Amino acid sequence: YRNVHKVKTLARAAQVTNVLFTGKGEPCLNWEELVDFIAEFKDFPCELQTNGILLNTNPGINLVDALQLYGLDVVALSIDKLEQFSEYKDLFKRIQDVGMTRRVTLNVTNMIPEVTTFRDVVVQCIAHGVDQLLLRNIVIPNNVPKSKYTMWIRDNTNPAQYDTMVAEMKVELEKSGTFIRSTEFGML
Repeated sequence: YRNVHKVKTLARAAQVTNVLFTGKGEPCLNWEELVDFIAEFKDFPCELQTNGILLNTNPGINLVDALQLYGLDVVALSIDKLEQFSEYKDLFKRIQDVGMTRRVTLNVTNMIPEVTTFRDVVVQCIAHGVDQLLLRNIVIPNNVPKSKYTMWIRDNTNPAQYDTMVAEMKVELEKSGTFIRSTEFGML
């Protein structure tokens, strides 16, 4: 908390365009700190990357209202399997109702059937009113010791399926879409 002023000053000097709240755990588990920091940075467009579990409960739907009141602009839901689109349908609707952007970060893992195409994912996004889609190839960071998390990543990610979906996305964009940006990490 004592460095918030410095961070905001540096962010403005660096022409930061948005603030993303995320973490190695679920950010909503630290609710008080999360809403404090959203309120502190509400002069910037603010985004929350979450697994959505806490927000997808009946009381959680009310948390969406609170997030919007504190100044959140985007809720990015990490999805590991296609069934979660349906599981989160009420949450997507509530996010829309309060005027925030709905983003899905699709973690391409072996929980997604290999026959799933990029088009299949887009159809789910359209059906559930998702505004933005990010494909995520989960990787093990450099210089990280072996742990249950790195082992899970090794055993459950599907880089080949990610590459296939990205190639399909590029074809779709050439046919009918608008390319937005590519990051230095290769995500589109």
